[in-house]
Amino acid sequence: MEKEKIRQWMGLIAYSIGLCILVVNSGFIGKELVRFLKQLWPILGGVAIAFFLDHPYEWLGRIFTEKCRIPGKYARAAALAGVYLLAFGLIAALFYLVIPNLVENVRLLFLNTDQYLDDMGQMAESVLKWFRVENIDAGQIADAARDIGGRVGERLGDMTPRIARASGRVLSFGASFAIAVALSAYILGSKKRLVRQASRLARAYIPKRLYGKARYFCVTVYKAFDNYISSQALEAGILGGLCFAGMCVLGLDYGGLVAVIVAVTALVPVFGAYVGGGLSFLLLMFTSVRQAATFLVFFIILQQFENNVIYPRVVGRRIGLPGLWIVAGVAIGGGYFGFAGVLLAVPVVTVVYTLVRDDVERRERRNRA
Repeated sequence: MEKEKIRQWMGLIAYSIGLCILVVNSGFIGKELVRFLKQLWPILGGVAIAFFLDHPYEWLGRIFTEKCRIPGKYARAAALAGVYLLAFGLIAALFYLVIPNLVENVRLLFLNTDQYLDDMGQMAESVLKWFRVENIDAGQIADAARDIGGRVGERLGDMTPRIARASGRVLSFGASFAIAVALSAYILGSKKRLVRQASRLARAYIPKRLYGKARYFCVTVYKAFDNYISSQALEAGILGGLCFAGMCVLGLDYGGLVAVIVAVTALVPVFGAYVGGGLSFLLLMFTSVRQAATFLVFFIILQQFENNVIYPRVVGRRIGLPGLWIVAGVAIGGGYFGFAGVLLAVPVVTVVYTLVRDDVERRERRNRA
């Protein structure tokens, strides 16, 4: 009995010391963890790509098996090839839609800079007059904008060495991305076998009393990420479609391009759609200041509708997470882990919220009994 108490006290002391070390060195541990994950990013990227393409892969597999009557092994191979053709075709279509329009708008900007600046000055003057702010000359506003544009141009001229260094990083990223794609294809093609192997390893090395909890944790993590990705993609598609329809009704230019930008950036939770709206506003500024102002008003109204109607029903119900937790998770994740933390914050917080909620409910049932 004394040995058992000593063992318990030793375990408690070791746990307390470890927790103190973890809290004191949390900043250093976080940085080292990020550095370690960067080295593993081709593997993690392959897992992420496979996870994202899993539902389309299963959908194509059912079509080839049930509709086309293709045998199982060949149906899986056809589905694997088809899902990557669809993914790369979609990416190519996005680039084909975005890049030429963006290049053309930048060209028009440099050709018609003076006209744009004059329009902006006149619009600013009319806005100031509407607010009864007088003694402001539109020419002064345009001259100040030209001065800022000249400084930006000088800065762009000094970026040549940085562009050369960035080219090497792009090549390194391309090689790592190719490895991630190849690994994701292997994961999708061997998914069932990998699941069986993982289950066997878990049963062999995890004690029986902990196996149920470990399995419950893994299932919770999978459901959280699966619901988040599917619901976020659906919400982004709805937002892009509404944006395109609204711009067509208002007669604004580049409706398809702006809808794509808004939909892609909306995949980033909470703040992504605002970034897309800002980029689209700047893009329309190259064409017409009035169109840009009209789009800004329309997008603000659309965002209010999306935040209060679409997001709670599409994303909120699927992940079951209160809005306060979403905002807090994104802020903390972005502060510690940057852009990756913003992307992963919602599913990670969903996992924590689900585990805590289920544990509270279990304890309440036990107390009532």
